[in-house]
Amino acid sequence: MAKGKTGFPVLLLVQLVAIVALSMAATAAGSGHGGGWSLRKAMFSRGGESSSAASSSMGFNRVGSSSSVVFPLHGNVYPIGFYNVTVYIGQPPKPYYLDVDTGSDLTWLQCDAPCVQCIEAPHPYYRPSNNLVPCKDPICASLHPPGHRCKENEQCDYEVEYADGGSSLGVLVKDMFLLNFTNGKYHNPHLALGFVLLAFVLLLFYAIDSSAKSSSK
Repeated sequence: MAKGKTGFPVLLLVQLVAIVALSMAATAAGSGHGGGWSLRKAMFSRGGESSSAASSSMGFNRVGSSSSVVFPLHGNVYPIGFYNVTVYIGQPPKPYYLDVDTGSDLTWLQCDAPCVQCIEAPHPYYRPSNNLVPCKDPICASLHPPGHRCKENEQCDYEVEYADGGSSLGVLVKDMFLLNFTNGKYHNPHLALGFVLLAFVLLLFYAIDSSAKSSSK
């Protein structure tokens, strides 16, 4: 799965691979901290949708069609070179800083386990729930080439390679995301994300991320 030419695989990727469908609208003021990402509800129904997807969709319907989830946007074009948002994941919810990457379609976090070629993150490593996504789940099929065959009770292993040399290898899991809506309500859908066991990021991007963490202290 090739990554867009303008994307950056810096530690963490954001564009939520949701069991429910969300459309993303970005707004940014200048190059400082004045912007934000807005996730607006987009209801859908299609054949083969899992029961968890259907229940999540109904949950979003109760929130209200005119409401949004706004994530404050941090970072700038120069000298850092990327933006990130804070997303709360898990039970209890913990903050994770995800890079905004509109050229990719998988959200992943580095796991709290021995990890090959992984880089220190500015937040605690992720400890997932035991809710593994099965290989036969439609959302897992979207990460595999056509004709991929799954074994019985097999977990969803994945490997993604990017056009700029980065890569991510891990297991797909489901966990709770805390979404606070602008109308004062909140929703806790269980969404799919990558639990990374091996990640390779170019040293150039490691240097960029290190400078970002230093400037935030």
